Amino acid sequence: MKKHVVIIGANFAGLSAASQLAAKSCAGKNEYQVSVIDSNPDFEWTPNIHEILSGIKNRKALSLSRPAILSRLNQKFIEDEVCAIDINNKSIELKSHDPVRFDACLIATGQVMNTRGIDSLEHKAFGFKTGNEVNRLRAEIEARTGRGKPLRLTLVGGGFSGVEALGELVRHYRHDKGLQITMVEPSARLLNGLPDVVSRDVVDLASKESVSFSFGSRVTALSANTLTLENGKEIHSDIVVWTAGNRLPDFLCHEFATPGATGINVNPFLQVAEHPDVFVAGDAAGFSPPLRKQAYHAMDMGVAAGRNIARHLAGQPMRAFVPQEKPIALAFGDMNTYLIQGETVFASPVLAAAKEAVYQLYMSQLSASLPITEIGLGMADRLTGSVRHLLLPEMAKLKLLATVRKSRVLQWGERKDMESMVKAMISSIMPA
Repeated sequence: MKKHVVIIGANFAGLSAASQLAAKSCAGKNEYQVSVIDSNPDFEWTPNIHEILSGIKNRKALSLSRPAILSRLNQKFIEDEVCAIDINNKSIELKSHDPVRFDACLIATGQVMNTRGIDSLEHKAFGFKTGNEVNRLRAEIEARTGRGKPLRLTLVGGGFSGVEALGELVRHYRHDKGLQITMVEPSARLLNGLPDVVSRDVVDLASKESVSFSFGSRVTALSANTLTLENGKEIHSDIVVWTAGNRLPDFLCHEFATPGATGINVNPFLQVAEHPDVFVAGDAAGFSPPLRKQAYHAMDMGVAAGRNIARHLAGQPMRAFVPQEKPIALAFGDMNTYLIQGETVFASPVLAAAKEAVYQLYMSQLSASLPITEIGLGMADRLTGSVRHLLLPEMAKLKLLATVRKSRVLQWGERKDMESMVKAMISSIMPA
């Protein structure tokens, strides 16, 4: 009887692991059945969902069909919500299906919105984790702008998602003087974990667009139109967007971690030490020191987990996952894009093309399992949209040369930063 591998979550890590397991099976090295569970039939390229706010992208361009991808891999897709994992019986309890038993399980759920203890936050603020959430936010803003009345919008959380969302809001609504934007960040700066020079540059650019910032105090309460901060300050707002951190889904905390935890501790092989048949990859995996929550880490972990699951089931030695730091691209609307490696920071609006290229490349790779007609149509739609919404507007404004002149090095780091960047580029061109 074939051994059963169950993957919970079909995002970057989950799909990468599924593809790796399919490759192993096709090579005849292992025989097992793979089932992938996710509550949503669509994979979304979440690093670019902020562009839905400005209309640069739409949800369709950022989505791929999970059932179609997994069908081509000869794997089963189960569209359902996981309620619990029964470790003792090696079983996964689902909301609408019978329990699913496993010989090996990969947890690749990602994370959910961290409400920070604020009651009914999900009913008072817009989330920013899925394309549907961003669509709802955009529809609300569009319905309430242009009425001749001020519209107060507050972004809570000055991390990656919050800053990229802010950039798209400025891109699309900078000429609407009725829209008043405030960003609230509980620490003393934006983008903790990245060089401070990036935070300073973003604040400088945003302040020129009349964006206000509140630093140093977290939100402790949220009513219909008022945010209360820890220092007692109140911010009146008509729309609140919550990007202030993430946590594990509740069903994982019950079995593997404490409530509010951000990751499940894993050993070098991406296993849960106490439960060797359970592996974790992507944002749900906990490391010390922690890894940045980046799509490339999740995909690399998915590949490593897929390989180690195959070795584990075959009784072969597993290999340690060694994270490789790669350049990070942070987009700030049409004002700037930052390429960051360690402490080295390049800044240029032209770098938006590099981030777009990464999106085009990886969406093509992830869709490689689809029928050829769907691959062709998807690539054509994505390229057409990019040319229409990114390239042509810049050419029409005749400001390409001026844009190039804005390119600069914000900060030089160590020599190893450049060495790591070159190594990452080479590995992207010639993957192992």
